[in-house]
Formats: sequence, C-alpha cells, structure tokens
Amino acid sequence: MKLSIVIPNKNRKSQLIKCMKSISEQIGVSKNEYELIVVDGGSDDGSNQIYKQYESSELVFKVIYDDNSVFNISRIRNIGAKEARGQFIAFIDVDMLIPEDFTAITISKYSDADYDVICHYILGFGISTNDYEAKIYNMLTAENLREMIQDDIRFSDFRVNVFESVDNEISLLTAPWVYGWSAAITIRKQVLSEVSGFDETLKGWGSEDTELAYRLYGVGAKFVAEPQAFAVHMPHKTVDDKNRNNFKNRLEMHQHHKTIETELYAFLSGVNYNNILNIVNKIDLSSINPIYPVEKLAELNKKIFGKRVLTVGLDSARELSVLNITDSLVLNDRTGEMIQRLKPEVRVWKYVGLCTLFEDTTFDIAIVFEAFTHLMPGQLMEQLIRELNRISKEVVIMETTGFNPIIYNII
Repeated sequence: MKLSIVIPNKNRKSQLIKCMKSISEQIGVSKNEYELIVVDGGSDDGSNQIYKQYESSELVFKVIYDDNSVFNISRIRNIGAKEARGQFIAFIDVDMLIPEDFTAITISKYSDADYDVICHYILGFGISTNDYEAKIYNMLTAENLREMIQDDIRFSDFRVNVFESVDNEISLLTAPWVYGWSAAITIRKQVLSEVSGFDETLKGWGSEDTELAYRLYGVGAKFVAEPQAFAVHMPHKTVDDKNRNNFKNRLEMHQHHKTIETELYAFLSGVNYNNILNIVNKIDLSSINPIYPVEKLAELNKKIFGKRVLTVGLDSARELSVLNITDSLVLNDRTGEMIQRLKPEVRVWKYVGLCTLFEDTTFDIAIVFEAFTHLMPGQLMEQLIRELNRISKEVVIMETTGFNPIIYNII
C-alpha cells in the first residue's frame, strides 16, 4: 500500500457522494496501491448508506466512526492517519473532487524526489453557492475534471502566483508552511508520526493544518506544490464564525510555539505572510531611525531612570549607548546580537509586539521609536499600542520633528 486517502465527514452526504466517487475512479494505479479511509464524526444524514455502497466494491475502503460528542477535525484526521497503511497519507476534505490521475501523479511525485509534504493546488475556493459557475459542479466527474476546470481562471488557486514564482519548489520560501492547507495535502507518514500528527487542542475550523505544517517544517520536512494532482472545492454554505475561530486558533498556536513567526501569523494573511516575514528578517531599523536631539534623550533618561523600560523599534547604537533601558523587542537575530554586544545587560526579546507573552504591567514604561511607527500598517500599529498598554504601565512614542523615513531624489 503506497497511498492512504483520509476524508473527515459529518453530515456532508451530498458532497461525500461526489468526493468518494472521484476517488473510486482513479486510473493508472492498481486498487491495492491506494486505500480510502473515511472517519465519520457522528453523521445522522444517511452518510452510512453511502459507505455501504463501497464496502463491497473493489476499492480498498474503511470507515471509522468517532463516537466523541464534539467534532474535532484534528482528532478526526489523526484517527484516520493512525489506521492508514500507506507510506503517504493524503488528507482530502469531503468537499473536494480530485481528477482520475490524482493518485498516480501523487505516488509518482514521491518516487521522483525526496519530498515530505505535497501541497496540492486547490481550485475553486472563490466560487460560492450563489455563483453562476457553481452550476458547473453538477457536470463534473473525475474523468472530465481536468478538461473543464484546470485552465479556467475563475477556478484558480489563491496561492498560484507564489507557487509559480518558485516553480512549485516551495521549500525555497522562507515559510512554506503557511501554504499547508489540509483541504488537499499529502504527507509522508514517517514524518507525520515524527511530529505526532495534528494538534487536537486546536478546536473548530482554522489553522490546525498550518500549525501542523509549521511543526513539519521545524523538523526539516521538504515541501512542494503540485499543480497536476489538484483538487476542486465544491461550494457550500460556510459557518459564520470561521474567521473568528481561525484567529483564536492562531493565537493558541502562538501560545504553543512562542516565536516571532507565530506571532506574525496570528495577524497576517497567509498569502502575504512570506513577504512580510522576509522584511522582518532583514530590516535594519538603524538606517531609518532619526537622530534624536541630545536634550530629548536626556529628558527621556530622567523619566525612565530606575525603572524597567522596554524599547520597541530601536537598534541605533547612538541611542542605545545613551538610554538606561532594561529590555528591548527585536525583529531579527542581527538586531539582537548588536544590542547584546553594545549593552549585554539589556534583556532581548524576539517579538514584534503584537502579541507578546508577558504578564500584564510587566514594564513600567514601553517606548516606541518613530521608525517603527512608519513601518507598521495602521491596524497593526493599533494592535501594537493595545498590547504595549497591557504589558506596561505607560507607553511613550518617541518622535522627532519633520522626520520622514523615505528620501526621494527629484530632478
């Protein structure tokens, strides 16, 4: 057995019928090269009748019933993975259709290279139940899926521009894990076991998949995007609180990992995340921080003398050598090393400042330097100030008259 396909289901009978049919119609592989495992989280819509139709078919098929009263998508997937006999496990959501050569291409992909994680292109996420295009789903089969969908821009993957920019070798990206969407993802079973599968403490919809991908990346898993073994999303009504729960899970993810990467991920779109992280990893704030008047620094020193003081956005040697600070937030290791060299007594913390793990009023004063205020978009700046007000008794924004971090040469 080479590939195990795991599908979670709860009361999605109409989508289950189409999803399972597309999986059963795979070509280019023998029936004993792949298996289908459905984990049912307590359906009462007649889904069990669909399962019975496949129990006597040539498809290697198993259904597992999860009796837990609370549906937990991470637990459901872990149950399926535990039962999987394949070397590779494809997690496919029940609202997905796959082309007839999906399995053959996926198995071949692993045979050709040492990939651990295949992020399948996922088409049609932008199509809603009210869209005219949604009607096309009534005509789709595993056999005609490629012909009817793949070249239609209306059914493109949100991530396609990023994937194509690195010729689908997404391990070249700073953070390939943000694209690890479990709607259609295949993972080498050995490396999945190494990280103990999905985190079951993340409840409800959202980011339980990218959290897993983050841990896979952490153990050196190699990621690739796959455009030919794609999946197509079937439109359906969405749950109203999805975005709220997704944000909650991202905050929980940050609580678990406590890194600047997870802090940023809580507040940034996954599609744009790599661009921002690249800036954070390389930016040199000292090159855009203004030179503050000596008298202004002296005045600030009087205010902070003898107190626990946190700085945000300061990595200028001049100001660091003058100010009596105790702690500093830094965006990257380069800045942290520079501060430790100049003032080894200063405690350095690698946070943006949007969601730190400090207790309330840990600091007497938090000082935000002007270059940082220009770097942060408006909504993130508001979040930063909220967080600093939580962890410090007072927030001071250090400004200087007429400062502009951008210099234009105009002829």
